[in-house]
Amino acid sequence: MKKILFVFLLSIIVKNLVLADESNFKKGKEFYKKENYKEAIKLFSEAVLNEKIIADYAHYYKACSYFNLKQYDKAIKAYNHLIISYPKSTLIKKASFRKKWARYEYYGFNKISTIELMGLVEGFLGEYKNIEAKKILDEIMVKRRKDKYYINVLYTAANVYYRIEGEQGKIKILDEILSIEGENARVLFNQEKYKEVYEKYPNSGYANHALRKIAIEAYINEDYKKAYQYFKALRFNYGGENSATALYWMAKCLEKLGDNKVALKIYKKYRNSYPNSFYGYRCAAKLGIYLGPIGSSGKGFFTIYNNKYWYLVKIDSLEDAGMEVYRAKIRVNYPYLHKEAIKKYSEIYKLDPLFMAALYYGESMFHAQIVSPVGAIGLGQIMPFTGDALAKELNIKNYDTGDLFNPEINIKLSCYYVYQLLKDFAGKKVLVLCNYNAGPEAAIRWYERGKDISDVDTFVESIGYRETRNYVKKVIMNYWIYQRIYGVYSHKKALEGLY
Repeated sequence: MKKILFVFLLSIIVKNLVLADESNFKKGKEFYKKENYKEAIKLFSEAVLNEKIIADYAHYYKACSYFNLKQYDKAIKAYNHLIISYPKSTLIKKASFRKKWARYEYYGFNKISTIELMGLVEGFLGEYKNIEAKKILDEIMVKRRKDKYYINVLYTAANVYYRIEGEQGKIKILDEILSIEGENARVLFNQEKYKEVYEKYPNSGYANHALRKIAIEAYINEDYKKAYQYFKALRFNYGGENSATALYWMAKCLEKLGDNKVALKIYKKYRNSYPNSFYGYRCAAKLGIYLGPIGSSGKGFFTIYNNKYWYLVKIDSLEDAGMEVYRAKIRVNYPYLHKEAIKKYSEIYKLDPLFMAALYYGESMFHAQIVSPVGAIGLGQIMPFTGDALAKELNIKNYDTGDLFNPEINIKLSCYYVYQLLKDFAGKKVLVLCNYNAGPEAAIRWYERGKDISDVDTFVESIGYRETRNYVKKVIMNYWIYQRIYGVYSHKKALEGLY
């Protein structure tokens, strides 16, 4: 039976390889990267007809090409067509955000509702476009002060200004809140005032976030009864990621309160519902479940065969293959590419090579030529100015920013960078990941705040930025899986050096 399955899968891969040589999508991406969007549109249109397995990707890049040509009306239609025709596509969220952006550019601020504008802001924040988010918020704050959603706008603005301008930026927005009759400028960044937000605006988009903050803060302050009630409300009154997280924390609170029997039942329930997640692994530890090694060919493994993923890999569209993995929430594979270089520099800088492999997988899917929206380059997603500084410290002669596309150099620099960060953050890998994702200022702020927190779960959940919190969980989860495939995993080993 296994032999038949292998032959079947191999036949699909071979078929994809034949098609890859003639892929209009691949050619279209090459023109797209060269900013020749007119030629790209023609090729993506052909790909829609001839490469149906990735027709949604072809539609998406066709729409993006129209957007980059500032043909926003055509971009809107193309994004809309993708959303309607491929409702299960992993690109729906990105397409919806891009459609809002195109509508904003085409119709202008005055024709777009505040709700849609705030959706656009959320999209910008999800792609780390803080400046673009601030521009929209500034317009709303100038032109729509009487809008019924204005106070919600200010809550979001306070966070955005805090990211860009620090404490002074936050104060500007708090002063604005204070100027509104009946509002209190202390509603943000404080345990009691998060509670005020939750109680005054329980149906707002901010309430879910505020309740999570209240709950974790109560846990940190060892008020486990209140924390349990807050997490219970989060579990049953709101959906999404916070609801799932709340289930685990309900059990942690009960454990602290001495109700181990019920706590273990909840850990078991969570483990059964979300086994391949950060807290799923933590539940396994609580339950004493043995997680043995995972077999691998050395190139990784996959638990769900995903034709679209493999097709994108075969035509060398690795950033899109990565999107398919990330958006579809499937565990396709955990490769260990550039193994010798990773081991070499990990040994030099006294790092765990599996931690570095997990970091590279999380950052770039081991794609050496990738460039992020903010300009980070290569396997370790190193910013050009960071690369320059690291190369200077290591005395790399004739170094050029383009060298970051070289896997050997990128691995050398990123290993050295992680080595330096571990020294800065007392050997705590979680804080290295915070720095990698959110930058040094935020990481230092969380480090200072978390010095009295000894529990890794509590520190991770108290990370201030949702995207950074999720990133940290994802990379640590990768790290544990890499240990099971390429090393030795135990629940004790899983926590060593994390926090």
